[in-house]
Amino acid sequence: MDVIEAIKSRTTSRDFKSDPVSKETVLKILEAANNCPSSGNSQPWQIYVAGRKDLDKITLALMERHKKEIVHGTAEIPLPKEWPPALKERINQMHEERDKAQGITHMSDADFRAYVEHISRFCNAPVLIVICMDKTLESWSIFSLGMLTQNILLAAHHYGLATFPALSLVSHADIVRRELNIPADLKIVFGVALGYSNDTPINSFRSSKRPIKDVVIFRGM
Repeated sequence: MDVIEAIKSRTTSRDFKSDPVSKETVLKILEAANNCPSSGNSQPWQIYVAGRKDLDKITLALMERHKKEIVHGTAEIPLPKEWPPALKERINQMHEERDKAQGITHMSDADFRAYVEHISRFCNAPVLIVICMDKTLESWSIFSLGMLTQNILLAAHHYGLATFPALSLVSHADIVRRELNIPADLKIVFGVALGYSNDTPINSFRSSKRPIKDVVIFRGM
C-alpha cells in the first residue's frame, strides 16, 4: 500500500468483529512499527499485547467498578483539565458528528452508559495493544511513543486490520496493570484496540479535519 494512500485512507474503528487476529500478524505489525524514530534512539517503549481472554477479565473488573458509579478512571497520562477554546470546539463538534452517525441527537444517561460499557469491552476488539514507558521519563519520550503508535496504526491498516487508538482504553490503569501483570516501574501511556472492523453505523463516521491553510504558517517561502 502506498504510504500517502495509507495515511489518507486509515480511519478509526469503534466497533470490531469477534474474529481473532493471529499472534503472527500482530508481531508483523509491531515489528514494522518498531522501525520508528525516537529521541537519541532511546526507544523508550515497552509494549504489552492482550488477547480476548485477558480482555474479558479486565472488562469484568470494569463492570464491577461501573456498578459503583466509578466511570472515570485514573489514567497515568491524564487529559488536560481544560482545553483551549478552539480545541474544545473541535472536540465537541466531533462528539456531535459521532453521535449523529449512530442516530443519537442528544446523548442521554442511558446512551452514555452504553457507550462506557462498549469501551469497557474494548469495542469488541480481540486484541489490545498497551504502550508503556519507564515511569521516570517525561513528555519528550511520550512524543516518541506517539510516533510508534502512528506506525502501529498504519502497519495494521496495511495488513487489512482496523484500529481504535484511545486513552480511554487504559484509563483504569490500575486494573489494566493488575490483569496484564505490568510492573510498577512502567507508566501505562496509551491503548490501541486492534481487529477487523464491523459493518455498523458508527464505523461510517469520519471526523472532519481542518483545511491545511488553517494549520500551516509559511515564512520566507
